[in-house]
Amino acid sequence: MTTQSEAIAADLEAIRANYSLTDEQSQIVDHVDRVSREVLHPLQARMDDEEWWPDDLFKQMGELGLLGITAPEELGGSGQNEFTQALVSEVISKWNPAVGLSHGAHDNLCLNNLLRNGSEVGLRPILRFVPRDVYGRELPNVEVGTVLGIDRGEVVAPPGASAVDVLHFHGQGARNVRGVEVHVEAMEQVDLHGVVAPVEAVMVDLEERATLEPAEFWGVGLVNRNEVPISVGVTLVEYEDRVGDAPRQAVDAVTLQGTVDIASQSHEVVWLPEEVRGRFHGVLAHVVVPWAGPAEGRARG
Repeated sequence: MTTQSEAIAADLEAIRANYSLTDEQSQIVDHVDRVSREVLHPLQARMDDEEWWPDDLFKQMGELGLLGITAPEELGGSGQNEFTQALVSEVISKWNPAVGLSHGAHDNLCLNNLLRNGSEVGLRPILRFVPRDVYGRELPNVEVGTVLGIDRGEVVAPPGASAVDVLHFHGQGARNVRGVEVHVEAMEQVDLHGVVAPVEAVMVDLEERATLEPAEFWGVGLVNRNEVPISVGVTLVEYEDRVGDAPRQAVDAVTLQGTVDIASQSHEVVWLPEEVRGRFHGVLAHVVVPWAGPAEGRARG
């Protein structure tokens, strides 16, 4: 006859068997603990006090074996499961919570989803958005618009990359929007002829340094990491001043005339016309079509 205490002990033993670490997992945890203590923890105070982030941190983490936990070894990862990835994020968070949160976003939300759901071709989505309030209730009188047109099939995501757009809300109850339910209405595969990475865009000042200040926003830095040249469309976005805890609304967007041609593995800076300097708070860039021009770049006037 089994007593209640014996049954509980058996249940606990079963739990330990399911969640006890393998020798390899223990080695990974020990390695991550040592590296996080020696490399990441000394950065925490400055990161918290100055809202600072080291520019080369993720590159360094990759070199130390802290990234790509669930990626297969043939792709440069560790070939582990999601439980091991969670262990790594947990240990990193013990020594530097900010880096731990970012690690989870990188390795789980981003990389692991790309491995599961990524495509080898570009995708052109048509999305529908249902605005909801803080309690999750639909706001039927609120209309949702987009800056680039992802709701009309005008944004293409390169293989393994995200499609990015900015939403704006209009109508009665627009100030009450706290979340959006996304519906995929259609999805078209697009051959981008060798384009596999999204274009990177940052606001830059006169010294070509990255900035977040509208008054210093004089140009757009564009980076093409693809092995083929690309053409890029650039859109500037202006946001309203924050009202309470409501999301900041996009109140204006200007798409620069024409496209920017960027040679493979290179970067360009597009200087803004004088009449738009100092107005805008953000920039969106998207691949328009692969550029068929010479690889060394087009002559500039």
